[in-house]
Amino acid sequence: MGKWHFLVGFASLIPFIGLIPACASILWGIMKIEKTGGKSLLVLGILGFCGTGVLTGLYYDKIFPSNYTSSLVASKSSPEGSDKIVWLQPSDGLKESQRSRKPILYDFTAHWCGFCKLMDKNVFDIPGDATKITGQYVPVVVMDARKEEGRNPQEIADLQAKYQIRGFPTLVIQYPDKGESRQLVGYRGEPDVMAFLGVGKP
Repeated sequence: MGKWHFLVGFASLIPFIGLIPACASILWGIMKIEKTGGKSLLVLGILGFCGTGVLTGLYYDKIFPSNYTSSLVASKSSPEGSDKIVWLQPSDGLKESQRSRKPILYDFTAHWCGFCKLMDKNVFDIPGDATKITGQYVPVVVMDARKEEGRNPQEIADLQAKYQIRGFPTLVIQYPDKGESRQLVGYRGEPDVMAFLGVGKP
């Protein structure tokens, strides 16, 4: 176990230290409830317990900020290199599409999706295919985070609703300044994907 893991593990115990005197005060107050001061101890213990809960929530919000889900959504990436696909987040992809006038290629995917990984390996990570795709499209990853986070960020949920996504992987081509789009649901091999994209092998 590395030093970083040890420090994170130790730090995660800090908020709970306040529970020790709070719980002790509650127990002591219960035992001494009939005696003078027992009720006061009980009340102080309960207040301390609740206060520790609030502080714990604030503490973990600092450790795991609200952009944690965004990091997860954007975490799909291909190996670095000029012949590899650089996947953009939806907001950045829309801006790039408006600038370049290229259609957006949305990849609706999920970390747990086996066929998504196959498509990554057999299509998007192939240098020749990646070069053709990035030459014609603005690649945008739409990573489903419901299994990991319990819900998706609003931007991801809105896109899934807009294109009526029912399964993964689903590819959507959205043309700029048009309501027109095309979809490919599922993965049936590299030739099928490249034919859908219109960038098949010569």
